[in-house]
Amino acid sequence: TLSILHKGHTLYIDNWYSSPKLFLTLVENGTNALGTVRFNRKNMPGDFVKA
Repeated sequence: TLSILHKGHTLYIDNWYSSPKLFLTLVENGTNALGTVRFNRKNMPGDFVKA
């Protein structure tokens, strides 16, 4: 929803919905993002390493 953008909120996202593109879009629009990711997800940067 657009009502959370540009207000400095932090959105917590489950790995089912997280993606690099989503996180980047949120941050570019003034909304922080924090969540888990699936390393095998499409378009995941190659420099992500399992801990």
